[in-house]
Amino acid sequence: MKKIKNLVVLIVFFAIFVCPTIGCQKNDVNAKAIITCKQKKQTKTCYSKYEDRYVNYKKEKTIFYKKSKKKKFFELTRYDKGGKYALKEQYYFNKKGQLLSNGKDKAKKVVYDYYGNGKVSKVTRYTYNKKGKLVNKKVETKKYLKNKPVLGIQYASKPLSFKSIYNTNHFTHPSVINLNSKWNGYQYWLAITPYKNSQGRTENPHVYASNNMVDWIVPNGAKNPLDVPLGNRDKRYNSDTHLIYNEDKDQLELFWRYVDHTTKKIITYKKTSKDGRKWSQKKVVYVTNTKVNSFLSPSVVLDDNYKLWYAKKDGYVYYINSNNGVDWSKEVRVKLPFANDKLRTWHLDVKKYDDKYEMLITAFKMRGHYPIIGDRVGMDLYYSESEDGINWTKAKLVMKHSNLRGRFDGMNLYRSSYIKKNGKYALIYSGFDYNRTNGVSLAYGDSLFNLKGLRNRNDAIATFQSK
Repeated sequence: MKKIKNLVVLIVFFAIFVCPTIGCQKNDVNAKAIITCKQKKQTKTCYSKYEDRYVNYKKEKTIFYKKSKKKKFFELTRYDKGGKYALKEQYYFNKKGQLLSNGKDKAKKVVYDYYGNGKVSKVTRYTYNKKGKLVNKKVETKKYLKNKPVLGIQYASKPLSFKSIYNTNHFTHPSVINLNSKWNGYQYWLAITPYKNSQGRTENPHVYASNNMVDWIVPNGAKNPLDVPLGNRDKRYNSDTHLIYNEDKDQLELFWRYVDHTTKKIITYKKTSKDGRKWSQKKVVYVTNTKVNSFLSPSVVLDDNYKLWYAKKDGYVYYINSNNGVDWSKEVRVKLPFANDKLRTWHLDVKKYDDKYEMLITAFKMRGHYPIIGDRVGMDLYYSESEDGINWTKAKLVMKHSNLRGRFDGMNLYRSSYIKKNGKYALIYSGFDYNRTNGVSLAYGDSLFNLKGLRNRNDAIATFQSK
């Protein structure tokens, strides 16, 4: 009985005092906290290391006075996935545990901010009076401008703009098609989902149209979103749109993924439209169980029949096909090699050009032997091609995430899509930042390996303007 009481006390202590300090997340199976201490003559130094799904880890270092057990120095450091500094805070205390100046600049709190390359961007020094009131705040930035990384030419200056009832410009999962001439008023059509602050309840299918790949609008008479889940929208959500044009039926066909954690089902739905404005009722395309198949990022090509590729949480790509879009073949795991054996697929987009299948892949690097949620930071974009849809060439790097905090593509590149026009490529790419904001923008060029991001609006419009 005494052992049980001691165990309960230990659990309560951990929940109340330790978790707030190191940021425990009971719902995240990947959360880890490791605390180690080293004893010296006059002081004891303790380190706590915490790892979660999006930030590689944060480390706390606390030095205690030996006799009083009061804090002498406290430092909190956050690192990004690549092990680069993201933030560092330092505090100084006297033997009574009160904030104390560090003697050098009389600051009692020093905060270091870093650029995405791990170099200091800003230092803020705080000074307090004896009552603990802030009396001075000094910000240093000028001396650190030399550390600022240069934005590569392949990255757009900012995300594209879309209107939505969710009052956000956070979007992801783009799927773009080029109809080669105006169809019901527009040449380019795009399926996409909002993802406001990474909230699944906003992740509903939207369709936009354009005649220049820069300005995207909702056609007159059309209405977004095309579907909203019923019931508990924290456990039921849409995602992963894909758009194709059915030439035989002269119609757009929109596919998307629906997840229902209450029934443990994942359903791929489809809607069709003859004009891009009025859409049919949704129809079930494929049903699977969340325990069996995550069915991520379904991507469809329609040639002699429906061909569908998707990814699983194991990081591999699978393929099925159907003559009617309802009855599907048995899945086959495709052969998609990477130069690095640790790379795995998360999202994808497949198209067919010149009798050849082409795939854009969002890939992440495993840290262990099996993929986990925490691996999906630092994802980049790759390209592969295939003659039969099963055997693919070794994936080539198209674009890396910018690794600049504060940008929509700073932490990850995500599901992306592209079109060709007169020998030019237009890549609609999506990404995420470390704070989970996200966005979609445009990069274009003579090939997928020679892109420039959207910075000159007039140049991009001139390149893709419909006649």
